[in-house]
Amino acid sequence: MRNKLINLAPKQEINDEWEKIKTAIVDAARAVIQTQSKTPRNEWWDEECKKIIQKKAKQEKNGYK
Repeated sequence: MRNKLINLAPKQEINDEWEKIKTAIVDAARAVIQTQSKTPRNEWWDEECKKIIQKKAKQEKNGYK
């Protein structure tokens, strides 16, 4: 039993140290790289485009081309 406990202690210390190192790396990376917000896929698409498409669809529905 004693041998099992002795062998478990270093593993726990290693895991604790790894978590500290990992946290430090991730925090540093987030501070340096930062996250960027997503940009709209179609920056050129605006309300004017939407209105034109709606008008076109309405005309096609009424039989105009």
